[in-house]
Amino acid sequence: LQRIPGKDPNLFSSYQKFYQSGQDVLLVPAGGRTLASHLIKLGWKYDPVGGLSWTPPYLAGLAALSIQVKPDITSRQIIELLQKTAIHTPIGKIVYPEGFINEVEKL
Repeated sequence: LQRIPGKDPNLFSSYQKFYQSGQDVLLVPAGGRTLASHLIKLGWKYDPVGGLSWTPPYLAGLAALSIQVKPDITSRQIIELLQKTAIHTPIGKIVYPEGFINEVEKL
């Protein structure tokens, strides 16, 4: 998903797809992020355009958090909980980190 410039990053309505996907795909915010950069004096820059390559680190971070909460969680459980806790919106299912971690805590 790409955040619409100037929109609230905490609202699902602030995002749009930047590529077409199937209906059963889990959508992940992948654009409009502030990130570390060695090219800028202060070390931070805002990148309004993301890409699919930003999705794996986002999901890996959620998986790492889930392992901290529940060290014996399996990869299958992680995938199932990411799907189960996704928010259903008009544009598709969007990953919901808070709901995901809440479900991990219940295991």
